[in-house]
Amino acid sequence: MAQGSFKKSGGAPKVKGKAGKGNVAAKSRRLVNKGKTAVKKGSWNMPPKQAAKLAAAKEEMARTKMINSTNEKQAAAKCFQNQEKLFLREVKESGRELARDIKRKALKRKKTRIEEKLEQAKEKLERVEKKHA
Repeated sequence: MAQGSFKKSGGAPKVKGKAGKGNVAAKSRRLVNKGKTAVKKGSWNMPPKQAAKLAAAKEEMARTKMINSTNEKQAAAKCFQNQEKLFLREVKESGRELARDIKRKALKRKKTRIEEKLEQAKEKLERVEKKHA
């Protein structure tokens, strides 16, 4: 985005003669009372409704970026679990980390109450079968 790259840096040009008394840039910095607040002359203030829409759009874009990055990490983790190759370094690293975390959580996962009760019932059946055998 090279917008404004051709502008000279050095302020406003100086004008000769009667009109040149004082700096032109200094005149444009004067404050002008518009409504309730003083505003710099020549500046443009965004209406509140438009500013709110812009802020909402920025939030939406940030949320979308976050969701996309999360989906990308999950897809990369699945690729690692399936032993497939990835070529993008950032995606590869984030996917590898997520795959490790998933594997670690699966190993440390607590059993649910139903699974515990099923194991106890199986143990009781085995004891009963041993007594009768």
